[in-house]
Amino acid sequence: MPWGRTWSEELVAEWLELEGFLVTIGLKVGTGKGGGRKEADVVGARIRNSNLEIMHVEIGALYESSGNIVKIVTQKFDSSRVDVVKNYFLQLLGFKGHQIKYNKLYVLTTSRKDKKSINNMLAPNGVKFWDIDDLIEKIKQSIDAWVQVHKTPQNPFPALPESYWMLQLFRVLIAER
Repeated sequence: MPWGRTWSEELVAEWLELEGFLVTIGLKVGTGKGGGRKEADVVGARIRNSNLEIMHVEIGALYESSGNIVKIVTQKFDSSRVDVVKNYFLQLLGFKGHQIKYNKLYVLTTSRKDKKSINNMLAPNGVKFWDIDDLIEKIKQSIDAWVQVHKTPQNPFPALPESYWMLQLFRVLIAER
C-alpha cells in the first residue's frame, strides 16, 4: 500500500485494510479543466459473498457554507469518477459477478454543527458525510472487532500489525483518554 499524502488519508487507508479491503491511495480518475489530475483520495475493494464491495472515501477540511459543501462533495463522487474506480477494481480483481455495492463517504477532518443537515442533503446522491468524530468511533469499533477475532487464550490482547502505524498511534491516544 502506498503512503497516504496526509495523516487522514493514511488513517483511512489503514482502517480499510483492517476491514479487509484492498486499498489504493490517490487513484487517478481524470484531469482538470486546466490540466492537473483528479484523484480519488482512498479507495478500497473486497469480495464478500460473491459480491464486490467498493469503498470510496474522500477526505478534507471544508470551511464553506453547507450548500457549497454539498456541491463540492457531490462533484467528488460524480458518475465519471465512480466508473473509473469501478473499472479499476473490476480489472484488478478480475471480478466477473454482477453485484457491486459502491459506498461513497466524505470524511471532514474537523467537526461541524450542521453535519446532520449536510448528510440529509447528500443522501439522495448516496453519499455519507462524516466528521472526524464519526471516523474515530468507527475505527474504535473496527479495532475492537479485530482484537476479538485475533485474541487467543495465550494472547488475550493481540497487537495490531506493525505496518498499521497510524492505527497503532490511534490506539495509544484513545487509551490515554
